[in-house]
Amino acid sequence: MSPVSFSADTKVPEEGPSPPRNVFDKVRQTGGPYSFEWSSWTWTKPLSLPTKTWNPVSSRPTTPIPPDPKTTENAPVVPAPLKKGDIISILTWNIDFSAPFARQRVEKAIEHIREVLASPSHSSSTGTVLLFQEVYGQSKAIEESSLQGLFGNEWIQKNFLAADVTFSGSYGSLTFVSKNIAVVGCPDVSPKPQQAPVSTRGCFRLPFPHSNMGRDVLGMDLLLESGQVLRVCNVHLESLSGVGTRQRPKQLAIVSKFLQEPGVACGFVAGDMNAIEESDFTLPQKPDIQLRDLWENYNGFITEPSGQKQKSARNESPTRGEKKGHTWGYQGRPTIFWPRRLDKILFRTNTGASIGLEPVPDENVDRLGVGLKVRLQLDITEEDEEQEYTEEDYMEWVSDHFGLAARLMIGDSKYSEEV
Repeated sequence: MSPVSFSADTKVPEEGPSPPRNVFDKVRQTGGPYSFEWSSWTWTKPLSLPTKTWNPVSSRPTTPIPPDPKTTENAPVVPAPLKKGDIISILTWNIDFSAPFARQRVEKAIEHIREVLASPSHSSSTGTVLLFQEVYGQSKAIEESSLQGLFGNEWIQKNFLAADVTFSGSYGSLTFVSKNIAVVGCPDVSPKPQQAPVSTRGCFRLPFPHSNMGRDVLGMDLLLESGQVLRVCNVHLESLSGVGTRQRPKQLAIVSKFLQEPGVACGFVAGDMNAIEESDFTLPQKPDIQLRDLWENYNGFITEPSGQKQKSARNESPTRGEKKGHTWGYQGRPTIFWPRRLDKILFRTNTGASIGLEPVPDENVDRLGVGLKVRLQLDITEEDEEQEYTEEDYMEWVSDHFGLAARLMIGDSKYSEEV
């Protein structure tokens, strides 16, 4: 990629932890969100955008992309309904909208994801669903946005379909599904009429009512061999305590209702659940929600300290909360909040369905990006060259969250009983 130039006279906030030592400090102190007009957007790679009806993007470039060297076959991919015995790899990751160097961080995240999917634990999967939160479409430099980092990636373009890219706020969620999986409403999928229930939505983004943070649910319907659908939901539930604590149960209940609509046999919701309060820990099991926590299916329920704040600014545990499944609180900016298992994968199979979702035996939910940093590329001016640099200055956390990687299998309906 071409590095981005930042001038030496970048303004620094009057209030800050310390004067900047070099250009990296300057960018980190001033590299927050910047406004940008959507109409001025320019793709660096040809890519068709979603329609107003939010059909999936075919992501088929108008000019050829060199074949992936790891791919042995380059024949056109024919999407097919999911059938019993198929296994889906699910990867969800909050990629931090507020940290600078968004595109370089996302590119490193994709590199990491590709390594995970090529590993023995995922290489046998039928297909993959990638769910990202805090994707940022605005940047002082367009080529530095995380949205561009995702859609400008050749591997993403070659192998995935994408849902709606318009956000309620300045950042939002994005979902990608392997091209070999039939997605309802996709131009590349022509199911028989009886295979496409009129009650299914295809792809949809619906805002949560009364959200103070522009949060929504992004859904995609994957076609099953039974003629029903597997619904995928991507969420970033309301943050913080107070209003957030009151809104999260309502938001997850809305998602649960979407997962139980007519024509939906089963489904899952993944993303940043912002489970910070004690009331959040048992939220999926509430009578009006009834979702199964995939991590708890393998590890059981684990209690957490009450309250939001801890005494120290950073928990320095060398295992980074592995036994408790923590996904936040160990990297990124210093924090006074307890590390938590904020990110989750929740699933359900609906009563009466002949096909459903079930955990893969003897597997677990793995964490992505633990300790992962990217070595930054940045143009250095002559004035900046005279400043002090260390190797750590060039390193940036990929995200303050760990991602999650797990697999679910298409099976019978034995998990359709009440949670």
